[in-house]
Order: sequence, then C-alpha cells, then structure tokens
Amino acid sequence: MPADADSQDHRRWLRAALDGDAEAFGALVLAFAPSVRRCLRRFLTEEAEIEDVLQETFVRAHEALGRYDPTRDFGAWLRSIAVHRAVDLLRRRRPRADESLLERLPQPARAHADLEARQQLQIVDEEIRRLPAQWQAILRLRVHDEASYAEIATTLDIPIGTVMSGLSRARARLAARLAAALGEIPDARAEQNDEEERP
Repeated sequence: MPADADSQDHRRWLRAALDGDAEAFGALVLAFAPSVRRCLRRFLTEEAEIEDVLQETFVRAHEALGRYDPTRDFGAWLRSIAVHRAVDLLRRRRPRADESLLERLPQPARAHADLEARQQLQIVDEEIRRLPAQWQAILRLRVHDEASYAEIATTLDIPIGTVMSGLSRARARLAARLAAALGEIPDARAEQNDEEERP
C-alpha cells in the first residue's frame, strides 16, 4: 500500500479513535507498534521488557487520547510516551553490562571484530548504562536516531537547554569513565565538535 494511503488510513483511524471507536484505536496499535518497538530497542535489550513497555505505551496513549493535540504527529507522540516509560524503567533498574551494542553492529563488522574490540564495546555499553537515565535517553536519541536538539526536547518533553547541557555532561562523564576503564585519554575537542553541528 502506498505511503500516502497509509497516512490517510492513519488519519481516519485517529479521528474515529478520538470519537471513541475502540476498533479504530486497535488499528492504530497494529499500524504503529513496529515503529514504537524499534524506538524502544534503542533503550532496552530484553524482549520481555520491550513488549511490556510497548503494551503500557498504548494503554497510556488510550487513556490520554482526550489530551492529544491533533496538530502533533501521532507516531511521534506515541514514541514520546514510550521513551518516557523506558527512561522510568532504566531509573529503577541497576545498570549491567550486556552485548546490546555488539548486536547492533553490521554483520561484517561483527565477523572481523577481535576480542579486544568486543571487550571495549562491552565497556562502552556498560558505562552508558551507568549514566543517569535522562542522559542515556538524550545520548541514545542523538547518536542512534540522529535526532536534533528540538526533536529530543519534544520527545522527552524537556527544554532544549536541558538537552544541550545533558548531552554535554553525558559525553564528559562518559569520556572520563572510558578514559579510566580503557586506559586512554579521549580528545576532549573531538567530543565537543558535534555540539556545534546541528541544533
């Protein structure tokens, strides 16, 4: 089905859902669940957690339909709810190392990665998970989704200034921890270059 036809269906289902049509909201769930699930995988690695937060996202969205602003992109609104729930979960959970970053590497890169590189990636992922939950969210949205400051601010419902300061502090703390963990001194100037790239 062409993308414009999908959009027309989404708008029609959304109008009906706002009028209380449960079946129309169910159609929206089926349509938007894949994109929301992809978003959650930027923050969570356990499939059970992802599915739990996905379901909670749509439950909360249904409860908040009366407060939804129809001028706002519905998919972005859903992803914002999902990110908030993921951040709440990260705040409650103790950080632990895993291989989530390794799993996201392209297949050829994984095939040629040596043991030292894999260990370094594990350290990076562990140190990211030790950051405050909001800083994790800002960093992952910026790096993985290449989101602008404005997009991150909208998704997390925080001021752009908070995004900028949070990203700067997250990078500084991550750089310091990685320097200690890897025995390297990162180039602080390189860490700051992206701050000037795109507001």
